[in-house]
Order: sequence, then C-alpha cells, then structure tokens
Amino acid sequence: MLTSILRYILACLVCTLFITICSTQLVLASVENFGLGINLPIRLESTYKDILGFGPTLIMVVAVAYLVGFTLAKILSRWLLNFGQWIFIAGITAVPTAILVMNKVLGLSVLVITNTITGWVILIIGSVFGSIVFYRSKTHE
Repeated sequence: MLTSILRYILACLVCTLFITICSTQLVLASVENFGLGINLPIRLESTYKDILGFGPTLIMVVAVAYLVGFTLAKILSRWLLNFGQWIFIAGITAVPTAILVMNKVLGLSVLVITNTITGWVILIIGSVFGSIVFYRSKTHE
C-alpha cells in the first residue's frame, strides 16, 4: 500500500514538473516573439518561480485527476484490457479532462498554454509521463 502511495506521489510530481517547466518555456518563447530577449538566468528564475507559485495548485489538480483515472483503470482492468493499457488511457485523458472541465466551468483558461494546440500537446505528454512513471515504478506488492 505504501509503495502505491509513493508511486502515486511520484507520478503527480513528474507530471506537474513537466507541465510547469514546459509551459513556462512556451510562454517565454511567445514573449520572445515580441522582440524581447530572454536569457538563461531569466528562464531559470521564471521556471523556479512558476514551480513554486503555480506548482502547488497544479499538483492538486493532477492529484485529483490521477486519483479518478487510476482508480477507474484498476476497476476497468478487471473486465477489459489490462491495467497497463488503462493506465496509459488514464494518462492521456485524466489531466487534460480536468483542465478542460475547469476551463469550461470557470470560463477562462486555467493554464495559458491551453490556448494553443502545442499547449494541449504538452499537457497530454506530461499527463502520460506521470502515468508511465506510476505504472513502470510498480514493484511486486
């Protein structure tokens, strides 16, 4: 049980860090399109501040999304497909669905990157990375 909890926490951290770091860099790239130079120290400082400022909020969203997705994966794997396939499906859908629902309910983009296709792809990849970490870090329990 403890191993499952640690795997779950690690998956949430990986997903959150990936999405936060990539979204910061995507936003900074769009700032550069306006002709402003963004050097490495600014990139590192911005990333650090985003991890500290936005990371705690995002990890809560990720944690709830994964809790629902991974629980459904466990239940559904009893009847159809295997657990690994359902975890992959949960990775593709859990976090993006949570963000999409929040965007619709709140009437605004919770994450600025969700205003672009590239942003949604980053969100999906981050969600899948977290789910892969959860599945691949499984030991014999």
